[in-house]
Amino acid sequence: MDNTKTICEYCGKTKKGLSFFIGASNKPDWTMVEGTGKMTCPDCYETAMKEGQDRIHKHIESFKS
Repeated sequence: MDNTKTICEYCGKTKKGLSFFIGASNKPDWTMVEGTGKMTCPDCYETAMKEGQDRIHKHIESFKS
């Protein structure tokens, strides 16, 4: 019996199985967010993507003089 599940690191929602997009999706979906590596569900997608983009931009800015 397969007990594998995917867990949203923002709200705790779970889904059976381990399937998700990596980096970004063209629509809210289960995604491993670029910039954070966190898992997000469709309901938390917008918040998660903003956090990932903010982290990427901060990282880029840290290299500028």
